[in-house]
Amino acid sequence: LIGFTSNPMSQAYASMPSLANYADYTWNGPAYNANKSMDAALWELSGNDASVHDAVLAFTDLNQYWPYREPAVHSPQLNKDITAFWAARNASSKAHYKYRKNDGTEALRSRLELLTTLPDVLPRMAMKGFATDVTPWSTLAMQWATACQHLIAMLDALDAGDKSTADSEFKTAKTWIKKTKAKTVDDRNSDGEDLPNSITPV
Repeated sequence: LIGFTSNPMSQAYASMPSLANYADYTWNGPAYNANKSMDAALWELSGNDASVHDAVLAFTDLNQYWPYREPAVHSPQLNKDITAFWAARNASSKAHYKYRKNDGTEALRSRLELLTTLPDVLPRMAMKGFATDVTPWSTLAMQWATACQHLIAMLDALDAGDKSTADSEFKTAKTWIKKTKAKTVDDRNSDGEDLPNSITPV
């Protein structure tokens, strides 16, 4: 083994959490702890505001993907909340589901609410460049979260037997999903020329 190579994104500030972990690992590999390293990096970037830090954690969870293990890890906290949501619905009868409080659906509802605030909250980070770099993706997260909120409202309306409201919520969700198709990420061609708004963020 001669050495390690990192491969950051063209978004320099958005690459900082990964580069901080890379630096920790190469500084002292035997003592490296990925979770502690990432936690320290995210606190450094977010600053001391707990609400901003929570938003940063929710955003980084969305973008956590590691395909080199079985099963692959992808948005672990969001997936946990989704699993709990469907488990709670499947365990509840329509007759009383609407009136349940603090059941297994609340975690997903709360997470979606938090994700809708990302474009407004992330600019309050200590590291402003990070928020600027990830703007296309934080906006995308807000759009998908808003669409999902309307889909949950559709399910609630169906549980209540309100087909008109359910139809309206479904149409609104489709409108938000359509917004996610916009090309908002810049690119650069082989000649080094900038290509504004050329890529749809995913």
